[in-house]
Amino acid sequence: MLSTSSAFTTAATANVRMPTAKIEITWTDPYIDTSLLATSNDTNRGALLQQTADLVTITPYKWAYLGGANDPDKFVLDGTFYPFPSTTSEQAKNQVGWYGQTACASNGSFSVTYPKLTQVFAARSMVYLSVTGSTIHNEYPVDFTIKLYNVSDTLLHTETKTGNNSVTWSKDISSANVNTATKLELEITKWSVGYTIVKIAECYTSLTETFEGDDIVSMNILEERETNDGTLPIGNISANEMDLELQNISITKNTTVIPDPFSPSNTNSYLANYIKTNRRIKAYLGFTLPDTTIEYVPMGTFWTGDWKCEEKSATVSVSARDRMELLRNAIFSTCPVYENTTLYALAVAVLENAVLSIPMTDLVYSVDTALQNYTIPYAWFDKKSYMAIIKEIVEACRGYAYMNRNDVLIIKGADITT
Repeated sequence: MLSTSSAFTTAATANVRMPTAKIEITWTDPYIDTSLLATSNDTNRGALLQQTADLVTITPYKWAYLGGANDPDKFVLDGTFYPFPSTTSEQAKNQVGWYGQTACASNGSFSVTYPKLTQVFAARSMVYLSVTGSTIHNEYPVDFTIKLYNVSDTLLHTETKTGNNSVTWSKDISSANVNTATKLELEITKWSVGYTIVKIAECYTSLTETFEGDDIVSMNILEERETNDGTLPIGNISANEMDLELQNISITKNTTVIPDPFSPSNTNSYLANYIKTNRRIKAYLGFTLPDTTIEYVPMGTFWTGDWKCEEKSATVSVSARDRMELLRNAIFSTCPVYENTTLYALAVAVLENAVLSIPMTDLVYSVDTALQNYTIPYAWFDKKSYMAIIKEIVEACRGYAYMNRNDVLIIKGADITT
């Protein structure tokens, strides 16, 4: 049940209502940008470089490494250090990022060759730059340089920062008009603490934009469940969809007006390389309250299909589906034979496999404990989609599954009243 204020309820039931909509589009997403690859010239054996582009900025633990005699972060047996995650499951659930190998001097300065992180990816616009150090250590790069290159290795932009004093640094570089970047290099020349190594949790520029008001021409959301026979709620599974239409007249970015921003041939638009499938959209509906403020409620998270935009068209349209569509397109290919296991354990095993194998590390799910009451002597799944397997599980217990409006996969047992 979504929580709303009493003023929202009043506005929603008034004779004269003022509904409004809002969407948040994530144009760059590491979970769908499979082309991204991170490397470094200075890497600790426990480092997980790909995590520097997973949108996770919080480092939960002090990871144990053998530092020098003066290293304030060196491993000691005081109960505050953890071994680096080694298994695939541990690595998927623990943030490490880039740990270097070479210690800096007492004043934090590194010697040539400086520690460098390199990320390569599909061509895209660069609107923001961001670097996050170690939140658990409260350490960060003080002096560093970021360079952006295109596919021909031509330097497009250089950002030099000296005297940084924050764990997270960011900057808007939209005025630089970098629209075809395929490589980013982060070179660190000075660290915030002496005698220690580089620790970078995140260096990925996710671009998320909000559209509301007149920017949204129309938004239709369908929430439904599919049934086999139209009568019994057996194996119901959601098929939530959204049809969206946005205005394509102009967008203002840092006082610069960009005409026809969604037109695919408009190379002057920073969106030129983003009008693709699988862009993530969070949708909201709301009402204008008596005090003129707007209160929104979430309507779900969706991933886009093909965008439709004719040259010089005043609008751009797209249809999107929730995460079940991603699970429908991903195949569960290797399945052991389960003996004397519950439907609950089967569901968790399949979803954990999705987290690690697709991979879909941002998947959040909730499985009804009522499924623990169903024990299967032998269980095995053919090679099929994760969505199809989830459907078989909920059919077995007369349950249902759906993505709720907060992007949580809900698997429920049968609603039986005795």
